[in-house]
Amino acid sequence: MFGKPDENLHKMAKENKELIKLWSAFLAGEEAAFSRLFFDYYELLYHYGYRITPKPEFLKDVLQDFFLNLYESRASLSPDVKNLRAYLITSFRRRLLLELKRQRRTNSTLEDIVDKEDHLFDIGIEDVLIKRESSAQQKQLVGELLDNLPPRQREIIYLRYYLDLSLPEIAKTLQISYQVVANHLYRALKKLQGSSTIKRFFKMDIWLLLSLYPLLGF
Repeated sequence: MFGKPDENLHKMAKENKELIKLWSAFLAGEEAAFSRLFFDYYELLYHYGYRITPKPEFLKDVLQDFFLNLYESRASLSPDVKNLRAYLITSFRRRLLLELKRQRRTNSTLEDIVDKEDHLFDIGIEDVLIKRESSAQQKQLVGELLDNLPPRQREIIYLRYYLDLSLPEIAKTLQISYQVVANHLYRALKKLQGSSTIKRFFKMDIWLLLSLYPLLGF
């Protein structure tokens, strides 16, 4: 299931080099590079946005505007992007919150907008991929456990274990400090670790569970 550590690091380094080349080509105005950015990241950003506000048509409009603005402003964008996925997630999240703020005609801060979303990061059975042989009941239970976490902790779990962002990248995305991210993640994992449901159905430590299998997926 997992390759050797050196092989994984080599693969990640190779993929990162390819993404840096893709970003450079996009900034240079290559249409093919823009098309690849759009098709590679549209679905990922849509699903992330849906966890913030489950409004399909609104999200599609925001995404279209986001990519259009990205293309039109490419001459002013930084070429020094270390993690393209994290960069796009952070940029899209800010754009989405600004559109929500504009739609509501409110003076609230962007993070207040997030906190007022009724279904922020609801996680259902379709989002939980523990392992292929897991039963629907097991997945349902884990989904319910995650939904019992506060919205901020659910979002951090999502960014860390599904979108694979590092803690510093999550801090930048959410515009909070590294320590706040670490504290939220620690509390979330401790709460999951203490669940009798997790222990009964998986019979393994939650820390190991999280390190071996993505908790979230589609």
